[in-house]
Amino acid sequence: MQLISLDADSTYEQPMGLGESRWGTVAVHVKTADNSGQRGAGGAQLMLAHEFIATRLAGALGLPVVSGEVVTLPDRNGTAWASLQVDAIEPTFPPTNPAELASIFPEVTAGIEVFDLWLGNTTRTEHNILFSPDVGAWVVGHEGCFADLDGEAPAEEPSGFLPPPDPRCPHVKKWCARVQFFPSDTIEHIMQTAFSLRLLNAQTRNAYKKYLLNRRDRIQELVNTASPYGEVEANQPTLNFVGADE
Repeated sequence: MQLISLDADSTYEQPMGLGESRWGTVAVHVKTADNSGQRGAGGAQLMLAHEFIATRLAGALGLPVVSGEVVTLPDRNGTAWASLQVDAIEPTFPPTNPAELASIFPEVTAGIEVFDLWLGNTTRTEHNILFSPDVGAWVVGHEGCFADLDGEAPAEEPSGFLPPPDPRCPHVKKWCARVQFFPSDTIEHIMQTAFSLRLLNAQTRNAYKKYLLNRRDRIQELVNTASPYGEVEANQPTLNFVGADE
């Protein structure tokens, strides 16, 4: 596959890009139900549902996410989660440094923090954020969402990799607003599609939908509860991420 740069300003007379191209390899990363490491009730069977739901929600929310699809594995008589993997210069992304991530991409970092709180994802690590200082950051690996449904971990408990969202941060406020006004019909469509794909049964679909709607409506409360700073009054000063707009 030929990789062409598209990061330069364009005009109607010239095609977009720097005019640079190189050859790279494109592979599909496949996560099967027996190697996901999914924990909790339902185990590996819910891995596909969690990946599908979280990826679709993140994309609709505007959070950079590696797209993926549920695929059939004829040789194994089963299904798996497959996502595009581009290998142009280095074979893998190095483990993400959270301080560097927040410094270079503060808005994306805030979005990940709020998104994980909304979905109850307590398993965020340096290995499921693909981070390149020169290119961007994308989230992957959401099999650990909906943590409190199985009673294993409270959904307000941060993973420990990224800090809990700071309600004083302008970027956090923006992502809270995005979650709070996320359309109910989009949640309904995603959950119904997961059900149609037989990724979960009707009872689990309804439970997940109720969970997402409830936490969407309470996202500001959840952020305030998770933050060590507590709720901040409107007339108090704000603390910006590095690079945050005033």
